Amino acid sequence: MKKEILLTGLGVLLCLFLTECKTIPQSITEDTTKRSTENRTVDNREALIEKYWKLIELNGENFERSETLKEPHIILKKENYAVTGNSGCNSFFGTYKLMAEKITFSQMASTKMACLNMEKEQQMLIMLHEIDGYTLSQNGKILSLLKGTNTMAKFEVVYLD
Repeated sequence: MKKEILLTGLGVLLCLFLTECKTIPQSITEDTTKRSTENRTVDNREALIEKYWKLIELNGENFERSETLKEPHIILKKENYAVTGNSGCNSFFGTYKLMAEKITFSQMASTKMACLNMEKEQQMLIMLHEIDGYTLSQNGKILSLLKGTNTMAKFEVVYLD
């Protein structure tokens, strides 16, 4: 009898050991628990991901791209919560955390090419480190990144998945 219990216990442990275990990211579990009461928030979060967001305003000034710069933009990837983009001259990448009306970027890095007029590029990279929230226009075409209640940048959706 003891031998059967021991073998059964070992079998259960072996099954548990061989079964792949994954933790669910907190933001996904939050989405699931909030779906019934906060559909608008869930829809906003899903509307941000896998889209090409072109910079149109930075620090309260309309952004006009010069011919020498690439188009500044951000893309929030679904896989691994990765963010990629370009700040005008250099490409950047990192991770993001998206919850309700909050967004933060971390582990940010960029290429280090030298270009003319790096001032706006530096402002954009600094802004990405400082923001803590967002709003999305009702039509879903304008993404505003916020620091507190201040709008730091606005992006227009160009590419839809």
